[in-house]
Amino acid sequence: MKNALHPRLRIFAAILLLIFGSLVPGFFYIRVQNRIAKQTNTKLNEVTAAHVYELTHRLEAYTNVLYSTRGLFAATSIDDAVWDRFVSNQALTKRYPGMQAAAYAEIVPHDQADAFEKRMQSQVGVDNFKLHPRKDSGDYAVITFHKETSAQQTSQRSMGLDIASDQVRQTALSASQEVGDITATAPLQLKTLHKTGVILITPVKNVNGRQHDKPVGYAIAIFDVENLVSSSMAERLHQYKTSITIADITDGKENVFYKLAYPNSEKALSSSTNIDIGGRQWKITFNAPASDLLMFDDRAAPYVMVGVSMLVVGLVSTATYAVRLRRRLSEKSLNPYK
Repeated sequence: MKNALHPRLRIFAAILLLIFGSLVPGFFYIRVQNRIAKQTNTKLNEVTAAHVYELTHRLEAYTNVLYSTRGLFAATSIDDAVWDRFVSNQALTKRYPGMQAAAYAEIVPHDQADAFEKRMQSQVGVDNFKLHPRKDSGDYAVITFHKETSAQQTSQRSMGLDIASDQVRQTALSASQEVGDITATAPLQLKTLHKTGVILITPVKNVNGRQHDKPVGYAIAIFDVENLVSSSMAERLHQYKTSITIADITDGKENVFYKLAYPNSEKALSSSTNIDIGGRQWKITFNAPASDLLMFDDRAAPYVMVGVSMLVVGLVSTATYAVRLRRRLSEKSLNPYK
């Protein structure tokens, strides 16, 4: 009876060892994977915070141009030469990459539109000035000074444009007048640039030292979103293969107006945050593969841990077998007939 139990005990011990050998590597693998998941989420949050900081910092810099424009009109009278020197000496292309143009729109009452057009045409250096598009009623907000900061020459096409003729721009003008500060348009197609962009607007009430109760014009900064993203975060996006999606959610719907995707972005980790741009809400979503967020040693850690635990189990099994084999040989040497 005693000898009959030995095979069963050996089978039971083998089963226990097999279970132990399976559970230990699995336990350590899951533990390390959980730790890595926390690390990747932390890293993605850090990357997201850095991206958002760069983006908002760049947009805040654009607002400096608008405040400078208000200060310029408050301090002195403006003509084309003064405006050109003002914009050129700010080195907008170098200091504010992504900005496409700086402009000023003067408010023109509807009944003074013809006289205003003739006055502008009589000025030196103003060629073929036309107020456009014409409308049946309502005041105009006519671009009278315009200086592009991009390589594309758009001034001639922009001069005389009534920016209040478009509903999107008109909404931003009304909001700017109401709050008395900078507002942003909803994303729109910049017709002169053929790109998706945003216009920042702020009212101008003080002109040449004279304060008015209502705005007499608007300072304007125009930028396209693609250049905004590339100039503020292109290096980081490429470093971590981070895809970015920007949507305007001001009206309760996600209006996606910019997207940059890297391969396998659908399998990546995702992080979203909302920012305020001139009274409008943008939702920015970043997607980055976990493999690009971690160092090689972190990515290899689960497999190393499984290998080490399997090695330990193997050593324990080998040692157990060696002890048992030594005992059997010892017993056999003492009793060769057993």
